[in-house]
Amino acid sequence: TITSMNLYTKGNGLFGTHVTLKDIEEDMQRALGTTAVFGPHKSVKDIGDKKGYMSKIVLVEPDWHPKDKQLPEKFLVKIPTQLVMQNFQKQIEVDKDKRSKFDDPDFKIIFEKNEKRCHNAEVVVYNQLARIPEGKLNIPKIYCTRKFSESNPMKGYLAMEYLENIKHVQLFENTSIDQVKQILRFKAVLEAISLDMPSDDKERLVENPFENIWSLMYEDEVAHFGCPATDLVRLFSACLSGKDRRAHWEKLLEEYYGYVKKEIGNRKMAYSIEQLKEAYRQFFPMGAYLIVPAVGPLYELLCNTSDEESRKKCLEIVMEKTESMLDDIIYYHERNMKIRNGERVL
Repeated sequence: TITSMNLYTKGNGLFGTHVTLKDIEEDMQRALGTTAVFGPHKSVKDIGDKKGYMSKIVLVEPDWHPKDKQLPEKFLVKIPTQLVMQNFQKQIEVDKDKRSKFDDPDFKIIFEKNEKRCHNAEVVVYNQLARIPEGKLNIPKIYCTRKFSESNPMKGYLAMEYLENIKHVQLFENTSIDQVKQILRFKAVLEAISLDMPSDDKERLVENPFENIWSLMYEDEVAHFGCPATDLVRLFSACLSGKDRRAHWEKLLEEYYGYVKKEIGNRKMAYSIEQLKEAYRQFFPMGAYLIVPAVGPLYELLCNTSDEESRKKCLEIVMEKTESMLDDIIYYHERNMKIRNGERVL
C-alpha cells in the first residue's frame, strides 16, 4: 500500500523492513559471482536488539546450495528503519501522556530523509575504506550494498562479513586506555589518508557548493568541520571513566599526534600539538554536553533486565562518568569564556 512505502511503517520484508531475503540472495549471487542459492535450512535472526537504534541488524545463515567453501557461512545485513527508534522511544518515555516526536508525521518524514542520507554516506565511506591497504584498519568485508535513490526508495542495506567474538560496548561501560589507543591509531590512518585527496577535488572545496542544489542537503548543525578534537572529545567522554579521562586526555592527544605524524611521513602537519590540545579544551563543553543526555535513558533501558549486582555496578560507572563530565563542562566553559573576554588562564 502507499502508506507503507516509507521507513516508519512496517513492510513485508525481513523483520518489518522492506528488504526481502530474495533481494539479498540475488545481490549476494552477483557480488560473489556464484549461481549457488540459499538452501532449505537457511535462517535469519535479528541480533541488533539494544545494540543501535537506526537499523535492523540481521544475521543470515544462507545454507548455500551447492556447498562452496569460498562462500560465507554467515553474514550480517544492516537495514535502515525507523521501527527500532520508535520502539526505543516507547520504552524510555517518562510521561506516557506526552507524544513522542516519532508520533509526529512531519518529523517521521524529515527523519526518514536524514536516515537515508546517513545510509548512503555510510555506503560511500565503506567504498572508500576498501581502498586502504590491508592491515591498516580492522574493518569487516563488505559483500554488497544498496543505496537509497529515486528508483530504490525503500530497500537500502549493507551486507557485510560476520566477525566472531565482537563485544558491543555501551555508554554505561568503560574502555581501557590501551583500547582507546587502538582507536586512535585507526583514526590517525583515516586522517592521513584524507591528505591523499586528488588536487582537483581539493580545488572544488575552495568553491561554495552549498549555494546550489547541495544547499537542500547541507545543514550547519550536523556538519563535521574537520577538526580532529571534536571526535576525540566525544570518544574520551563516552568511552573512558571520568578518572581516566582527566588523568590521561593530554597524553592520549600526544599519542594521537604522534600516530598521525608517523602516518603522513614527510608531509607537513596541518596543526601543532598545542593547537590540538586547545581545540580539545574549547570543544569539550559542547562535545560532552551531547553525550550526557544519552547516558541515563540507555542505562535505564539496557540494565532493567540485569540482576541487582550488575545494575549496581553499571549505576556506579554511569554516575562517576556523568558527574565528572558535568563538572568539566562547567570548568571548561568558564575557562573558555575567560579567554574570550581577554583574561589569562593557566
